[in-house]
Amino acid sequence: FDAAFFGISPREAASMDPQQRLLLELAWESLENAAVAPDSLNGSRLGVYVGLGNVDYSRATFSNRHLIDPYFATGVCSSVAAGRISYTLGVTGPAATIDTACSSSLVALHMACQALRLGECDAA
Repeated sequence: FDAAFFGISPREAASMDPQQRLLLELAWESLENAAVAPDSLNGSRLGVYVGLGNVDYSRATFSNRHLIDPYFATGVCSSVAAGRISYTLGVTGPAATIDTACSSSLVALHMACQALRLGECDAA
């Protein structure tokens, strides 16, 4: 994970759930594969919807209290995941992390489609 590329300090990156790191990398890679320049999205009404449901990293961190630092809360809180992507891209549309267990990704996709239909964002 190239923390500096995403504007994240090494100390903060060390406290981030690996799922958050992977999401940032995959969001960026998805845009590249779609031939969309990430900087072209800055200020756009792009909605970011993420299905996420596993909290194993936070449980592991709680059992090793010496790992808890100022970045712990945002590093293990799954609700932060969609916001990290939005912040990195500089987009202004809705950002939501959905946790409905096994159906998280499906519900996130449904919410993205609904937001597009309702005009809450221009892309998702």
